[in-house]
Amino acid sequence: MLWYRAAGPYTMLRRTDVKGQDINCNYKDYNGRVQSYCQLNGDLANQISACNDNPKCKAITIQSDYSGYLKAGKPASPPLYREGFVTYVKN
Repeated sequence: MLWYRAAGPYTMLRRTDVKGQDINCNYKDYNGRVQSYCQLNGDLANQISACNDNPKCKAITIQSDYSGYLKAGKPASPPLYREGFVTYVKN
């Protein structure tokens, strides 16, 4: 069962993920390769702020309390079920 809750300008979808739709933030790994995703560490307020500051961002998928990914698209309908993930979608 999915759980929905409005969080200001975002809607929270518990146990959901956005497949693909990753935003490239030009971050590099330890070998200097550009990553195809934008992984953020920080609390929810920092991740929402980063999404608000990025015009491509439509959602944030959070894998743990302090690790999230900016997404350029919203979840499919029905959303992809994924235990341990929470997605915040811009309203």
